[in-house]
Amino acid sequence: MKRRSLLKTAAALPFALTGLSMAAPLRRRVRPGDAGWPSADAWDGLQRSVGGRLVKLDAPFAGCAAGSDSPACTAALARLHNGFDMGDQPNFTHTSGWLDAWSSQPSAYAVAATTTADVVAAVNFARTHDLRLVVKGGGHSYQGTSSAPGSLLVWTRHMNDVRLEPDFVARNCGTAPQPAVTLGAGAMWIDAYDAVTTRAGRYVQGGGCTSVGVAGLV
Repeated sequence: MKRRSLLKTAAALPFALTGLSMAAPLRRRVRPGDAGWPSADAWDGLQRSVGGRLVKLDAPFAGCAAGSDSPACTAALARLHNGFDMGDQPNFTHTSGWLDAWSSQPSAYAVAATTTADVVAAVNFARTHDLRLVVKGGGHSYQGTSSAPGSLLVWTRHMNDVRLEPDFVARNCGTAPQPAVTLGAGAMWIDAYDAVTTRAGRYVQGGGCTSVGVAGLV
């Protein structure tokens, strides 16, 4: 595509999206307290299907209601000093939100996915019960796309495997084999740098903040 055509298409896109939103308004999903909210038995069924990796979430600073000097509040506030620790908590995000746009609020439940089957089970459950669904790896989304109150979270942090590919060739591609790396959906850049640079002596292009999730940045 020529540069001029690309710029014209980009300029027209907001108007096309505006027309689409006017024709098809967003549908409200089922929230906690609604008549269609899944029963305790339904949640128990999801718990079994994901091997016990369903987690009920509370607001990160709920413990501060008892006082800022309470042990629960002190522990929660301490996490703010450690970006890696925050990324390891399903109810935390690395930003509190944007004024008048969104605020960081935890999902009702999270599936701490470790396999593709866990992700499939969570997506199917959300589809069946018409729930809001969000996905979070490192929790650095400044647009708030990994945070939605009353939703089901697919939390990929534990899917952080790193596999080096010494002779990678893309499918249906005739190029010569090249060194590459395959990273899980929850891998952070520090995982990539450690495997590729520190251990293998090669280079991979990423971000300067090593607690950022690779998939989210890409």
